[in-house]
Amino acid sequence: MDIEKIEKFIDAGYTKAEIDEMLKGTDANENESAGAGEQKTEEQGEADKTHESALTSEDITKTIEALTKTVDGLTNTVKAMQEANVNNANGGRAGTDTVGEVINSFINEL
Repeated sequence: MDIEKIEKFIDAGYTKAEIDEMLKGTDANENESAGAGEQKTEEQGEADKTHESALTSEDITKTIEALTKTVDGLTNTVKAMQEANVNNANGGRAGTDTVGEVINSFINEL
């Protein structure tokens, strides 16, 4: 347990005895977890080697091409959404109205 955690416990009102008990528990847990961690990393290393050998450069190339097509499709979708947002921001009308036209339109609608 690092100093910052101990200081937080002190600030929270824990006593020295309670913190010592926690430290004893974490030391035992760290020793147990260290052994388990070594086993996991060995197993993961073997799994990574198996996975790497299963992939060929052709598979990687196909995957990259598929991802590139997906990104292109998403880019086109975003551009279409942006264009639609711009059109909607203009009220669906192209161009701008003069102040007189806006006033006349407002008066005519009343």
